[in-house]
Amino acid sequence: MIVVAIGQTLSNGVAAVVFLIVAQRQVGGLPLRMLAGLALRLLGAAVPAGLAAFGIAHLAFGAWGGGVLVSLGVCAVAAACFGLAFLALARLLRVTQVTDLVAGVTRRLRRR
Repeated sequence: MIVVAIGQTLSNGVAAVVFLIVAQRQVGGLPLRMLAGLALRLLGAAVPAGLAAFGIAHLAFGAWGGGVLVSLGVCAVAAACFGLAFLALARLLRVTQVTDLVAGVTRRLRRR
């Protein structure tokens, strides 16, 4: 199962790079260096966050088994862990797009 996920991830990454190269040739003037830097920073935030979520899920399933309700709870906790870790790491890596998105959402929530 993990091999399929890794293969899918790699193939999507290759497809994205090919798309950017073709789009650059057709349109011209795409800021590829800026996009590459952004992609690397996002990857730098996503990989550790994903590993943390995977570790939590792996430990929780080992401790409590795999019933339906336990699985739903573990997935919810792992997803929350991923989200919080990703946002914290994106902020540390100065991914302004993520911090701008979070600022906009928190502004809207405070209005209510």
